[in-house]
Amino acid sequence: MSVILRQGAALLGCLALLYMGLLGLSLFFARPPSQTHALDASLAAKSIFMTEPKYIYLNRTPLRNNSDQIVLLGASNVDAGFNLSELRTLLPAAVTVHKLAIGGANMTELREVIDLVQEVQSEEVRRRETFVLGIWYGMFGEDRLRWYTPDRSPGDTDIDIERYRYGFERRTVHGPVPVVPWQYFDAAVIAIYPVLYLDKLSRDGVNWLSRKYHAQPVDLDTVVITQEERDRSMNYWSRVMGPARPSVLDEQFAVLERSCDKVLAGGSKLILVDLALPQWHKLRSPYQRYYEDRRTQFVKRWTDRPGFVFWDMADLDRDADFYDEVHPRPRVTMSWTKRLAATLRPSPPPSSVTGTVAEGMSPGNQTQ
Repeated sequence: MSVILRQGAALLGCLALLYMGLLGLSLFFARPPSQTHALDASLAAKSIFMTEPKYIYLNRTPLRNNSDQIVLLGASNVDAGFNLSELRTLLPAAVTVHKLAIGGANMTELREVIDLVQEVQSEEVRRRETFVLGIWYGMFGEDRLRWYTPDRSPGDTDIDIERYRYGFERRTVHGPVPVVPWQYFDAAVIAIYPVLYLDKLSRDGVNWLSRKYHAQPVDLDTVVITQEERDRSMNYWSRVMGPARPSVLDEQFAVLERSCDKVLAGGSKLILVDLALPQWHKLRSPYQRYYEDRRTQFVKRWTDRPGFVFWDMADLDRDADFYDEVHPRPRVTMSWTKRLAATLRPSPPPSSVTGTVAEGMSPGNQTQ
């Protein structure tokens, strides 16, 4: 028996040494990010976190900083349309801007991101925070079409997958339940660094092979979307959204309503931005008119809510300014960013804001 115990202890010691070695190497080659840096989920692929949902879930410590903060939320066109380096040049240096956009997200997943942000913040931090939520009809696809797929547990979003992947939370009939208390969260992330680093090495290897044996990416400022590509994109959104009918957006607009309630109840301000689409897309999509009707009704109900602002960017819709059916070309991001920056100038404390926006904005683009 003593021999078995000694061998078991020796094995555990070797495993501990192996783990410590891997931990040291992973921390050396992929140092933990600063706890005070601004978050930008578009940089996830270059970080040890690799994907936007993982970057957001495991990397929330900077959101606790007690400073004036702006949190950009949305899908891939928020990521493509608002360049943080450009936006920071137009805002006071003391303001921290985080971009937590997730490609392919619907409102259910963005509601989860709002929960994750507020989960780590004090009431004082929330009062100094402004959420900017960029929306368009493609973010209102029903959960049954977006998240009930064979590759995941029914209903799990990409954020949910990250909750359970490393055991930080567990699944229950009442929703996710934390396993790791928040005060130990950063230490737990460091503990799984060897796994994260090995995952990154394998993914970087696959990406290197992909770049080596495939054509180089095109210049997004000059590429022309063909008629065939337009047809293909419309077919894609038909699958994502389901049959076009007046009630197709009801579920996710209800989620938007609850999300806005949660932001304002937490003491933060909220800017809801109607994002631009190319004209040809708006004309062809059967969902656009349903979206515009629901959005108009929603904004009318919310106009007088303290801390709520609606901002319309739908006029930035020149076909030539988009490289596909949704995303603006890099050369036009400054015009998007300037339009957004106009709403983000210093304003009165939340308690005195009643659905108004800061001065300096163009007439006709805001709802007060």
